[in-house]
Amino acid sequence: MSYKTVDVTHKEAFRDILEAKYGVRYVPVVEIGANGVFKAVTEIGLEHSCC
Repeated sequence: MSYKTVDVTHKEAFRDILEAKYGVRYVPVVEIGANGVFKAVTEIGLEHSCC
């Protein structure tokens, strides 16, 4: 499984995307998905399932 780290420190547009998709403007956010369907883990300890 591959992953990509995205630094949103000086990228207001990327924080805007996080807010539009998941209602958050902070990190860390782990986005998990496949086949064009993605979910975000935004809280430590949050149970998740994928696809």
